Amino acid sequence: LMPNTSFEYDGTNWTSGGATGIRSFIGGSCGTQTASLKMGGSSPLGATRGETEEYNGTSWAEQNDMPTGNQGNTGVGIQTAALSVSGSNDYDITLEYDGSTWTAGNNLNTLRYRGFGSGTQTAGMFSGGTPPSPSGSVVTVEQYDGTNWTTGTSLGTGQASYSSQNIGTSSRDSTLIAGGYLAPGTTITGNSQIYDGTSWRTSTSMSTARSASQTGDSTAGLAIAGYTGTANTAAVEEFSGAKVIQTLTQS
Repeated sequence: LMPNTSFEYDGTNWTSGGATGIRSFIGGSCGTQTASLKMGGSSPLGATRGETEEYNGTSWAEQNDMPTGNQGNTGVGIQTAALSVSGSNDYDITLEYDGSTWTAGNNLNTLRYRGFGSGTQTAGMFSGGTPPSPSGSVVTVEQYDGTNWTTGTSLGTGQASYSSQNIGTSSRDSTLIAGGYLAPGTTITGNSQIYDGTSWRTSTSMSTARSASQTGDSTAGLAIAGYTGTANTAAVEEFSGAKVIQTLTQS
């Protein structure tokens, strides 16, 4: 039976949090430890879910369902101003959440799911992901202004997670993505890429290549558990912050 547990991290140790009301996996999520949002996913029997739950730091409470259930969807933003982007039931859908109800936003330009989300509801970003067919990943990046998606600077290397990834940054200009699948094929990587508001650059690779749950940003990131390609792992890795590159001139 699929567990409905949640865990909280204090920077050193993990402790059990409140149990979710809905058992699901590979759904979207966003927010903070004391104001989290989970949306959609797959049931233990494989059915697509549309339920939404909010976490207050102690317990989960069910909210209004998404108008379109999805799995492999990605959350962006905070509990009271969030996006659910794409998913295997609708590859370009965008839904906006105001803390109570969901409304339809404009679609992505590129069909994909299981990408990396960052930023806010009115300044969000969706990076990489898996195309509907064939398997692998894409380099496409799109930015959302609260109304429309526009194509931005592409990733250096396509990466896609097994599940959806909310990277937990309030600014898309400090985005870190790590691990996942490379294109073409299904090779798992430990690659990390950082966005500074203009361009992407390669950063230090993860110690263990895997498709992991990820939160944080390029100043303080966290990769949690995941799949290495041969086995599940409970490993946790912290990213301590990107080095700042400066160009000095002598006068």
